[in-house]
Amino acid sequence: MLAPASPRCASVDGGADRPVCRSNVAPANESAARTGWIAAALVAATHVAVKGFHLGSSSLWLDEAVAVHISQRDLLGIIQASRQDTTPPLYYLLLGGFERMFGFSEAAVRWPSVLASGATSAVLFLLARRRFGNFAAWLASALFLLSDTNLRYAREARPYALASLLCALSFALFLRALERPSRRAWAAVAAMNGLMIFTHYVAIFAIGAQGIALLWPWRGWRSVRRFAVAHAVIGAVFIAWIVPILLGGQHLKMDWLPAPTLPQLGRGLGWSAGGRRGTFRLAALLVMAGFAFAFARSRGRAVQWRLLAPLVLWSLVPALLAFGASFYVRCLHPRYLLYATSALVLLWAAAVQALPQGRSRLMGAAFACAVPIIGFGAIARRSELPDWRHAAEMLRAHPAARVLVSPSWEYPALAYYYDPEAFRDAAHTSRRLARDGVSLVDEAADASALDLGLAREVFLVVGGPGPRRRGIEHQLASEGLTLVEGREFGNLSVSRLAREPSMRAVDRFYPDEAVAAVAQPAEETKTSSLGPSWLAAPDS
Repeated sequence: MLAPASPRCASVDGGADRPVCRSNVAPANESAARTGWIAAALVAATHVAVKGFHLGSSSLWLDEAVAVHISQRDLLGIIQASRQDTTPPLYYLLLGGFERMFGFSEAAVRWPSVLASGATSAVLFLLARRRFGNFAAWLASALFLLSDTNLRYAREARPYALASLLCALSFALFLRALERPSRRAWAAVAAMNGLMIFTHYVAIFAIGAQGIALLWPWRGWRSVRRFAVAHAVIGAVFIAWIVPILLGGQHLKMDWLPAPTLPQLGRGLGWSAGGRRGTFRLAALLVMAGFAFAFARSRGRAVQWRLLAPLVLWSLVPALLAFGASFYVRCLHPRYLLYATSALVLLWAAAVQALPQGRSRLMGAAFACAVPIIGFGAIARRSELPDWRHAAEMLRAHPAARVLVSPSWEYPALAYYYDPEAFRDAAHTSRRLARDGVSLVDEAADASALDLGLAREVFLVVGGPGPRRRGIEHQLASEGLTLVEGREFGNLSVSRLAREPSMRAVDRFYPDEAVAAVAQPAEETKTSSLGPSWLAAPDS
């Protein structure tokens, strides 16, 4: 028989010998929750400390410089610029507020991404702890820290880390809404998804994964209807925002991405597992996860299949949808799908948690951590990225020289280091660079249109492949300029060319006029020198 409830215990549950008062369970749950929050805070602090180490050691590259260039504008300027860019405005607004408080240094503009990645680690820890257990929570934190892909983009001034955080929060709310459905729960999911898609457009495929998760396994018409109704307002706002952008042809700027192919899809999924050796890592970890779940099932251990299904969809559906959409708008790139890596981390942690306690689980955790360690840091070292900081130092050492920058859209990265005041004048950066003797060229024909007759020295700064540099150098050689020095700064090349003494006879007769002409070059820059179309026009 059950013991009678005492006056201090409103209800009794338990066995015949020992009654358990439910009112005594609440303090234990509160203590466990408090412990979980403290542990999550420690996890986040560890991730921030590791990912923020020497944050300003590398120079900004083009995408980061563009982000900083746009974010320093006012609210209306950011919205206008983002409508001409391939990134929505939310990240730029956040970065702009951070810059106003902490400055524009390389480290300062990257800290929002570091903090977002640290917060993501805490969300994954709490999510894994609540759904799978403590062991899975700590393992998920370790795997997220060892992810090369997440480490790289946690250290860049780009929106990918923020999109990952919002996606993790969205799926945490989504799983909670499946567990305890209500209008308020689905409204919270829709609000988080709205923030997510206004951080990065490709994150919309995560919403598609949630929609499919309502259908498989079937969750009932009520959940489907509430999900659709909750997203109606967000969908209307997003359509009103994106349709003018598509009609204006801004999506054509994504044509630099290759056409979608199955090998490219495989590489994208591989990168989500951890970078350059990601395909091997993904295959190894998927085999490990499958073996772990099969082994757990053979031993009669419960596996939460209805919970694992949303994680599988979260990890795979965005890449598949991006692959299909890329036949119309190119969007299949590993960094655009960074938010899906969190699902893989949770899946692997859940697979190890399903193993029996003891040696099996420890061996599974060791294997799961060992695979990402292979080649760890290869991406994060960023050796293939341009070093604009040292390239600008070389240019500033020759203030009287003309500077040609190719391709033209690289000018924000140059301006950040070469002329910070021009960079801060976001509406007129390229025109101020032109007054400093900087011309923007895209091909040899652009260089031939410049008047370089009085220039004693010309620096050619080229980002990207060598054929572009060789073509422009050949054109400059035809104008009497000889290559004197060439240096490489990552994938950025700087060539110093000087005129032959016989070609500089004008300097002997009109030295003052020649120097003045070099110091104040004519406004010969072409339309292309005003910058690419995804940045505001200089006079706007």
